[in-house]
Amino acid sequence: MCVVLVIGLMSGTSWRSVGLPTSMLFRFNAGWTSYFLTVFIVASLIDLVLLRKRSPRGKMARPLRGAIHLLPRSGVERTTFVGLALTAGICEEILYRGFGLAFLHWAMPTVNLAVDVVVTSLAFGIAHVYQGRSGVAATTIVGAVLGVILASTGTLLVTIAIHALLDLRLLALPPDFVEALEQQARTAQETLLSPEKHP
Repeated sequence: MCVVLVIGLMSGTSWRSVGLPTSMLFRFNAGWTSYFLTVFIVASLIDLVLLRKRSPRGKMARPLRGAIHLLPRSGVERTTFVGLALTAGICEEILYRGFGLAFLHWAMPTVNLAVDVVVTSLAFGIAHVYQGRSGVAATTIVGAVLGVILASTGTLLVTIAIHALLDLRLLALPPDFVEALEQQARTAQETLLSPEKHP
């Protein structure tokens, strides 16, 4: 993030070059902005209710197993996690959807912006390799969706808000969900470390 800011300051370009408040690559569209924000807020409220009933053996558990150490447990950790989620939403969106798209468009101006969205989405997914293959796949898809939202709305503010809310929703995970994930990780590690039993 610091590198991005230094490059921006040295180049003398405005914040619009990275999509703030509106993008120089995509035209601002108030209608799409209202639509995506409304849909996401409604979907988030529904998801928060369902999230409390998730099973640690369900589909959502798989990508989270690689990031167990990031999941909040205590009250202090949950408070700190709010700052982490907001920072991730702001910094990662500026880096990948803002600076990333602007840089690729500058480096390859004849290439379709859709290709740039795919490339930055793949980079976003690879950056989450610590979450395992399913985590990389999930974040790549999320990155592509956020890229489409940026192209539709013309402002990075929407993707920042959505990204931050996606992370903040993890605060709704029940404590027993996190504990079950930790137990699964410990069991898997013990299985890998234990000597093979031969008949």
